[in-house]
Amino acid sequence: MEILKIAFVYDVIYPGVKGGVEKRIYELVIRLARSHEVHVYGYKHWKGPKDMERNGVYYHGLGNREKIYVFGKRNPLPMLRLAALLRRRIDELRRYDVVDVQNLFYPGAFALRDLSNAIITWHEFWGDYWLRYWGPAGMVGKAVERTLFSFDRHIAVSWKTKLDLLEASLRKPITVVPNGIDVELIRSIPPAELESDVIFVGRLIP
Repeated sequence: MEILKIAFVYDVIYPGVKGGVEKRIYELVIRLARSHEVHVYGYKHWKGPKDMERNGVYYHGLGNREKIYVFGKRNPLPMLRLAALLRRRIDELRRYDVVDVQNLFYPGAFALRDLSNAIITWHEFWGDYWLRYWGPAGMVGKAVERTLFSFDRHIAVSWKTKLDLLEASLRKPITVVPNGIDVELIRSIPPAELESDVIFVGRLIP
């Protein structure tokens, strides 16, 4: 089997930040690293050198982590600074077989949209929601999001996201690669003694 050099690009890295995108990347890289050379680029969440290896995965800290949220909303300034640092390593990224860029790191994705070896993974498509999130300033986010259609290869993590992209007139092939479930881990957890009539699992946001 051919050994591939694979890079994942996002601003925050698990377990420095625990979130859905971070956990998806983590679960993918620990499995891919069994057979391939895998690298992750993002904020430096650890002490010591900016480049380090852990459990067979190579991590590259582009800059120290800054305040991610301001007034309950994503802070775009640290993302812009991180994207500028990422752009300086563009020649390094060109040497990978695959560079998986997460759409939610919008400035970074914008900076890498011309990489011929890049794919973009869509976790959500916001469209007009940008205007509700940031008000009039959301026009910038909406415009940047549309520029990401220029990637040649697209992954959606759900059929809903794929349908949202198709409705937004993305006319390039979109492959659905869902988030995985560690069934063995779930089965290994003993049942709770407390019984419930209704259990909700999800995010309480619109």
